[in-house]
This record gives sequence, C-alpha cells and structure tokens, in this order.
Amino acid sequence: MFKKLKDVLLKFINILVILISLSCAGGLFFIGSVLVTSIANAWRLTGYLDLRFGISVVLVYFILVWLPIWLITRFKSLS
Repeated sequence: MFKKLKDVLLKFINILVILISLSCAGGLFFIGSVLVTSIANAWRLTGYLDLRFGISVVLVYFILVWLPIWLITRFKSLS
C-alpha cells in the first residue's frame, strides 16, 4: 500500500515540477517578447536610442540566447 502511495506522490511531484518549469519558461519568453517588441518600436519609431533600449537588448540576449544555451549545456553535462 505504501509503495502505491509513494508512486502516486512521486508522480504528483514530477507533474508539479514540470508545470513550474513550463510556467517559468513561459514567463521568460513572455518577458522576452515584450522586450523584443519595445526594441523594435524604439528602433523603428525614434531617431535616437536611449539607455532603456540598450538594457533591453542586453536582457533579450541573456533571456533568449544565453540562458537556453547555458541550460542545455548544463543538463547535457549532468546526464
């Protein structure tokens, strides 16, 4: 009986971890898409680029390029 309960609990924990991971990834991609939109609007609509534009470019690079590559290499080295 305890074996079945342990299996159900582990399955629930695995599902919870997957949902939390997917929501974090979705949140990061949402933030990245908002930043990309603001970068495109600033680049297209204004004649000058300010500090907010530069910070947005750096954040988009880290969120959409560096972080996924780092996570993939990190998980490959673990397995």
